[in-house]
Amino acid sequence: MLKKLDLNKINGYLLLIFTSVFPLSRAVASIFMAYFVLYFLYTLITKNLPKDFFKNRVVIALLLYITYMFSTNLWNGIDNKIYGINYYQWFAIFGIAIYLYKNPQYVYKTITAFIFGMLVSEILSYGMYFDLWTINGKGSNYPTPFMMHLMYSVFLAVTSMLLLNRVLSKQYNLKEKILLSIFFFTVTGNLLISNGRTGQIGFAAAIIVVFLLHFKNPIKAFFISISLILIIFFAGYNILRNFEIRIDDTITNIKSIVNHNYKTSWGRRVGMWIVTNDLVKEKPIFGHGVGGVNRATSELFKQKGFGFSKETKVFISKNHLHNQYLQTIAEGGLVGLFLLFLIYFYILKLNINNKELKQLSTLFVTIYIISSFGDPLLIKQFTRILFILFVGIFIGASLIKGREKNA
Repeated sequence: MLKKLDLNKINGYLLLIFTSVFPLSRAVASIFMAYFVLYFLYTLITKNLPKDFFKNRVVIALLLYITYMFSTNLWNGIDNKIYGINYYQWFAIFGIAIYLYKNPQYVYKTITAFIFGMLVSEILSYGMYFDLWTINGKGSNYPTPFMMHLMYSVFLAVTSMLLLNRVLSKQYNLKEKILLSIFFFTVTGNLLISNGRTGQIGFAAAIIVVFLLHFKNPIKAFFISISLILIIFFAGYNILRNFEIRIDDTITNIKSIVNHNYKTSWGRRVGMWIVTNDLVKEKPIFGHGVGGVNRATSELFKQKGFGFSKETKVFISKNHLHNQYLQTIAEGGLVGLFLLFLIYFYILKLNINNKELKQLSTLFVTIYIISSFGDPLLIKQFTRILFILFVGIFIGASLIKGREKNA
């Protein structure tokens, strides 16, 4: 009994270490993903799963999505199987969920550990921004310590909503709300200087949702949220040089697209929409397979030029499609896209007894749904693991409610 108790505590400590460190280390993230996959397999083999685990609709949707997307890698005869193999990490969702079901006291500890990790990351980022130090050769022009700016902006968007949701909650006292508000604005400032428009757009959408969740009057909530968004973005544009440059770049990019120039960041994204349209026409139902899109794109460019420059065609054919929905429908067809939205739908429908966690699940899905238009978050390592962690938390919280109901 003592050994089991000690092992249980060790697993808890490992979860907290992982959650606090993974925003800072790619290697640590991969190691812990493998560990929680093994933990899930152990509970499966020993038949120590929560009651009705495989009846949970999010679990079912995830299993369908993982199995299907991995299978597309096989039946399309794709040489590089590493794309499909990466889907093994998704099973860590179940390991995290099962552990938190068995140890509900670790749910909030896990979220706190994540906040701590982001606090450390934020301190490092601001130090880079103010030229106090550089990390991996990056400084004030690119103040994202350990990941690309697109992924870092999503981490910051999730952290900011976690904090703002607590500020608006009745669960915290005035002193706590003041500290949370200060942290919220520092994280928001970090988001604006991070150069990541992907997370910034998700952040704006989530602000509207968080006020709708906390105010009974939806019209009042909408106008307050829009006002806050305008204030934050206007202040950021006039105070923060990095944010000003990114907004100006966006305007320039849009003007270039109007003139059929696809060499810019946004121009390439528009080009990917155009190309994906043809890819879907070729294989609309089941797609070209995980890892097969680049090959299919190269073949398509041999047939059609689309009016793109050689540079743009090379970029599109050698990179992902910079949009989770384009990537999913190109790889898995309409079936894959349907299964992805099924996951989001069932997360939103999860029966979570804790009001704050229920609200956080809605905000998290909002950020991912919107931000996925800017980048394929579920194939990028850091944002995929962020998804795995929080979905594991939400499933675990719903299983806890189920246990309390059956007690």
